[in-house]
Amino acid sequence: MSSLHKRSAARVLTPNSLSPPLVPPEIHARYAEIMAKIPRVRLDVGRPAKMAEPLPAVSSFYS
Repeated sequence: MSSLHKRSAARVLTPNSLSPPLVPPEIHARYAEIMAKIPRVRLDVGRPAKMAEPLPAVSSFYS
C-alpha cells in the first residue's frame, strides 16, 4: 500500500470515531421547534394534477 493510500485510509471516518456534530445541539433544538410549528403539506406524487382547462389542439394554431 502506498503512502497516499495509507494517508487517505487514515482520514476515512468510522462510525465509532468521535467527531463533533455538524449542527450544535442548541441550534438543532431551535430548528426542531420551528419545524414543528410549520404545517405539513402532503403531495400526491402518484397522479398528475388536473388542469383547470384543457389546452387547445395544436391544429388550432395553424388555421
